[in-house]
Amino acid sequence: MLDVNKNFNPNRQIAIIWSIEDVLGIRSDLTEEQAFNVLKEIERRHDCTIGVNWDVIEVVANVLYPKNSTVERR
Repeated sequence: MLDVNKNFNPNRQIAIIWSIEDVLGIRSDLTEEQAFNVLKEIERRHDCTIGVNWDVIEVVANVLYPKNSTVERR
């Protein structure tokens, strides 16, 4: 696991953190595990020209876990 305090220099860097709660704010029907899977998929597919935003979170959540579906997609 990354030691943020060891590697982060607030005088030279910024960090934006997204949480499970952010995902659940958009898709309250997901479990915490599913919400974390959304965050991991966003990280895995991160595009620096788009970044992470509410639309990205919603799209990834809907791709991984279509609404009104009880089947988990991978």
